[in-house]
Amino acid sequence: MIKIGAAAKKLNTSIQTLRLYENNGLIKSQRTEGGTRVFNADTMERIQVIQTLNELGIPHKQLKLLADIRVNSLTGDEASHRVSDELSNLIASLSKLKDLVSNTLDDLTGTGEFVSNCYGCNKQPRRDICSQCALSTDLHKFKTTRLIWDQ
Repeated sequence: MIKIGAAAKKLNTSIQTLRLYENNGLIKSQRTEGGTRVFNADTMERIQVIQTLNELGIPHKQLKLLADIRVNSLTGDEASHRVSDELSNLIASLSKLKDLVSNTLDDLTGTGEFVSNCYGCNKQPRRDICSQCALSTDLHKFKTTRLIWDQ
């Protein structure tokens, strides 16, 4: 058993976050005689899953729905079908996110390589000056250049 403060430190989160998880019904704690929340190893692992999915943008409400399916189902068959459906929805959402992240990483990498061609340039980095450079023909090859070039 690990006290809430030590758990928060080990999980690189705050005590308030762990209390929020408990208040939202995502985890359950036990209490010491003095009333301090303590967590067992299973709860610590559950929190890590919650943190990972939450960092990926999955809201607590959706996590709670998934967490409650089994206890709110009448049969294993019902539970397994409902869990499978929810997991399919999560997989679809995360697949879209994965594609977005992959495309963005490619664009950022390409933009970085493009910008590195300007190493050693002694001219002021302004659109009216850069537009005269031969490199400017590739300016819009990468989306991120639209952010870093002056408007």
